[in-house]
Amino acid sequence: MLGRSGRNEVNKGKQLSPKTGGIIFGLIGLAMIVGAYYTWSSNQKFLETAVRTTGVVTEIVAEDVRERDDDGYSYTETYYTPVVVYEGADGKEVKFRGKDRSTTSHYVEGQDVDVLYNPAVPGDVRIDSAVSDTLKFGGLGIAGVVFFLVGLGAFFFGKKKGVVSQKEASPKK
Repeated sequence: MLGRSGRNEVNKGKQLSPKTGGIIFGLIGLAMIVGAYYTWSSNQKFLETAVRTTGVVTEIVAEDVRERDDDGYSYTETYYTPVVVYEGADGKEVKFRGKDRSTTSHYVEGQDVDVLYNPAVPGDVRIDSAVSDTLKFGGLGIAGVVFFLVGLGAFFFGKKKGVVSQKEASPKK
C-alpha cells in the first residue's frame, strides 16, 4: 500500500523487539532440541531390537529432481540411492532401497554394507551409518542449542533501537 509520500508503508516503523525476537529464536531452538532428542530416542529404540547383518549393494538408483534456486531459475539435480540385498533371519533374501540419498554416490555396486533390520517389522531396515545417524540428531541438536542461546541472549541483553543506557547517556569527564 502506498502512502502519501509514495513509499510502501505496510511495515512502517514495525520492528520486532529484541525480547520478541529472542522468544521466537528460543522457541525455534527448543523445538529443534526436542526434535533431535526424539530422533535420537527413536534411533535407540530401533537399535535395541535391530539385527545386524551384511548386505550387498546391487544397484545405484539415480533420480533426477527438478528444483528452483533463490532467483527462481529451474535446474535439475541428480540424487543417488543404493539398493541393497541381504539375507533375513528366516533365510529369505530381502531387497530394499536406502532411505538416505545424496548428490554424490557413497556406494558402488557389489560393495558390502552393514545392514540393521527389525525382524518383527520387515520394512524397518537401514544401512548402518554412524555418520548419517550422528548428523541427523547431532546436527539438529547443535543448531537447536545455538538458536536457543541466541534467543536467550537477545531476550536478556538486547536493546531497543534508539534506547540509550544510563552509562552511555552520562557525560564523559
